[in-house]
Amino acid sequence: MSRTTDAAGRRTLEMCNALGLTHLVKEPTREDQILDLVMTDLDATCTTHAGLGTSDHHTVFVKLNVSLYRDKRKVWQYDKADYWGMRGFLASADWSRAFKPEDPEDVCTNVTNIITDAMEIYIPGKLVSKKTGDKVWFDDHCKRAATKKRRLFRKLKKKNTKENKDKFTEARKEYNHVEKVAKRRYNNKLKKELSDGSLSSKKWWNTVNTTSGKSTRADTLVLKDEHQAYTSAKDKAEKFCQTFPTKCQLDNAEEPAPQVQNSTAYSKEQNSL
Repeated sequence: MSRTTDAAGRRTLEMCNALGLTHLVKEPTREDQILDLVMTDLDATCTTHAGLGTSDHHTVFVKLNVSLYRDKRKVWQYDKADYWGMRGFLASADWSRAFKPEDPEDVCTNVTNIITDAMEIYIPGKLVSKKTGDKVWFDDHCKRAATKKRRLFRKLKKKNTKENKDKFTEARKEYNHVEKVAKRRYNNKLKKELSDGSLSSKKWWNTVNTTSGKSTRADTLVLKDEHQAYTSAKDKAEKFCQTFPTKCQLDNAEEPAPQVQNSTAYSKEQNSL
């Protein structure tokens, strides 16, 4: 800390120490002073360079070493599964112990664990990066053809020769063919699922709505109360929470309950909460 550090500087230092932040700028950024600060708790490097334009401050470059997150899902390779081994595993499982708990949730968890363990052992799987822009029909064949087409396109841009152009043209034709086949295969599969009656009604309607571009969830209607509209789920929930307690209050709590003729031979003298 500098001898001329003021109260704001001391509070900044306390904040960095409390949050575990590290100051990365070690070289002056204006004349002989470090005026541009970079504080982080990430793995990063920092360098300073000459200023841009007419600025009298040096330019600060920060490089963060962070990994790009991609949602991945596991794809089971059923065509390579050892079904005989799985059959033996399931036959030797302790099913009586799995169904022993009285709670159905515990039974469901036990059965799921046995089946999942069998799949993990006898069915190979691979992790596939899930991209939000991928079409439902975009399978592994399309992915390989698209990767090949992009690779040859970059090669053509780098070196524009007749050989590279012919290879890229052939790869583009191959991708277009693979795409058409994948679309046709998906459409045939979809028609079969919707027509053979194997889907439940919920799954059937979800498939129809997804294919037609409709949302599978219906929005709650707009609520109106005293000329005020409630549109968001949070506002509606808060309004319900305010309304329901008022419906459960008596206008006069001291007034005795009305006398009602007993419909049975049994009665209760007193209720306590």
